[in-house]
Amino acid sequence: MCALNSPHLDLMATISSIPSVQFYPQKNSTTILIVEDDPDLRGLLAQCLYKGNYQVVMISSESEVLRTLAEQQIDLVLLDPLLSIMVSHTGRLSICQSIRQQYAGAIVVLGDFNPFNAKVYAQQLGADAYLSKPMRLAELHDCIQSLLPPCKGCSSLQE
Repeated sequence: MCALNSPHLDLMATISSIPSVQFYPQKNSTTILIVEDDPDLRGLLAQCLYKGNYQVVMISSESEVLRTLAEQQIDLVLLDPLLSIMVSHTGRLSICQSIRQQYAGAIVVLGDFNPFNAKVYAQQLGADAYLSKPMRLAELHDCIQSLLPPCKGCSSLQE
């Protein structure tokens, strides 16, 4: 079961012992980069996407994003809002803007903020979509499918 608001995760003991950049290979060629500082949510997203036959790369800090995008073929980025939106309030270029300058692929911001205002702001920073947490897996799947070409071997994400 992959419920994005589940307090208990089956793989958390394993996931928390893996280095900060993690790669979960699959047979298809669709690769999703998860940039999330919360290890529970990062692990749950990875587990659900992996079960949907997506290749998954997980990182926990903004300092690793641009290097990972330069080194690996990434089709879609799932980006934590605190890393993508809040950074811009400090006067620095937001990580979402930095990603967009060197990456033409899809960027989805996952957030806890007022959906309308955050969605508009995320799109101004270069995001293609904004999803509010907690979200249903069907909503995440639909968003991924709308931003990417059809994935051979990928299945819908299961609740």
